[in-house]
Amino acid sequence: MFDLIIKKATVINGKNEKPFVADVGINNGQIAEIGNLKNQTATKDINAENLVLCPGFIDINNTADHNFTIFSYPEAENLIRQGVTTVVLGNYGASLAPLIKVSLANFSKWTNVDKINIDWQTIGEMFDFLENKKIGVNVSSLVGWGNIRNDLTEGEFRPLTKEELEKGKFLVEKSLKEGALGVSFGLGYAQEKMVGFSEIEKVAEIVKKYNGYLGFYLRDEEKNFLKSLEEIIEIVKTTQLPVEINRFQAKGEKNYPFFEEALKLIKKTNRNKKLIHFDFSPYEYSSEDIFQVLPEWVTIGGRTAFFRNIRDNDYRKKILEELSEKRDIYKKAIIVDANKCWWFNNLSIEEIANNFEFSIEETILEIAELCEGRATLLVKNISFDNIKLALTNPYSLIGSDNGFLNIEELEKKTWIHPAVFSAFIRFLKLFIQEGKRNSLEKAINKITYQPALKIGLKKRGLIDKGYWADLVLFNPKELKDLADMKNPFQYPLGIKTVIINGNLSYHKGILSSQRYGKVIRRN
Repeated sequence: MFDLIIKKATVINGKNEKPFVADVGINNGQIAEIGNLKNQTATKDINAENLVLCPGFIDINNTADHNFTIFSYPEAENLIRQGVTTVVLGNYGASLAPLIKVSLANFSKWTNVDKINIDWQTIGEMFDFLENKKIGVNVSSLVGWGNIRNDLTEGEFRPLTKEELEKGKFLVEKSLKEGALGVSFGLGYAQEKMVGFSEIEKVAEIVKKYNGYLGFYLRDEEKNFLKSLEEIIEIVKTTQLPVEINRFQAKGEKNYPFFEEALKLIKKTNRNKKLIHFDFSPYEYSSEDIFQVLPEWVTIGGRTAFFRNIRDNDYRKKILEELSEKRDIYKKAIIVDANKCWWFNNLSIEEIANNFEFSIEETILEIAELCEGRATLLVKNISFDNIKLALTNPYSLIGSDNGFLNIEELEKKTWIHPAVFSAFIRFLKLFIQEGKRNSLEKAINKITYQPALKIGLKKRGLIDKGYWADLVLFNPKELKDLADMKNPFQYPLGIKTVIINGNLSYHKGILSSQRYGKVIRRN
């Protein structure tokens, strides 16, 4: 007898193999049998005739830790309803642990760090905390080198001393022993600009010892896009470690032509070993905090330095000159979350500038100051042609680049990126639309087994005996991403059932009141 039998499903197992019709029996949270189970009984069964059954989707770049939505919305309804069963946190050089000073100050660029009471210090303690809290989806995490480094230097913009580097390496090794997947670097953020090749190489030695991987946010996606990629390629060649590039994109119209060349560089590097992968979100719009718009030197030293710099007349003049180079990119940007300055929400920089009779550059600075540096922008800075190239690239994976949410947030009249509710459904639709050779089984492979192999997840990402029963049942003909830029607060269509660790997490339009996710520790 089984706990659950899914009957007559069209199974896409995750390996990019041809679909087949079968029953799937589940016991104790794992797949126990695949085949003809018509003579078997179960506590519960589901008729899956004419529906596709595949492994649960893996969100390799989720930021529910950065914006603290993992605490506000632990049920992760927005992800479950688009088929996601596992997320990877700790990207962009920032993770919830380890914390030398028991502080999340490094997260202040994304959210108000004062609203969380910290009850952990190490990665192991953080994992224990999440297990006790119970999360709707499976959770794993990288170690953020940025917050380790920030604590060691007390926020100072300088190289690490030999002693500090040894302390950092010790924390990395301890974190990997406690189950972290690897280490991430946010080279595109001001506080990690001092991270050099030698520093990365020393950290990589520890990661290699534990068979982990490295995550990178490129140092510069605008002026030095290809040079930033070449830096990562050199790291890969030297360390021979698997690397994941977060939110890989050539930002701004001037850089669009470089994306195809970048893909060729990755292909050339991966000729012998598939070490480099990258994730992307299938939208032309990206969400950015206002600090990312400003010249990087303005924010070095944190918020105190930022306010001092913009109030200095000479510095302010220089800031305005540098911002003018980005005018075409940011004038149409929409303020989606202006912190306490809610009256800016849903207005473009250009609209605000016209209302106050300021220049675009002055408006950006005024908003940054009024909102205390906490404002999120929606920017159209990604080429759709490049998205199409990324969709079918053999080294691309999908990351929502967003956190947890539910539809009730609409009542607060905030605004979010539509990827929050529809990134994976939009990917599936676009992938199939882009050509006859793009099969559904290839698409499923890219969001299940491929990322599971990349990050070292054991017994997940496939429909096979002995694997954990993270499963999605859907009707491919009904898949539709309803969330768009005008109304992002819409759940997608087509997902019928989501099973997490053998439990019915979402079924017939209803999310379970129980949360069935597990914390996944490496090994």
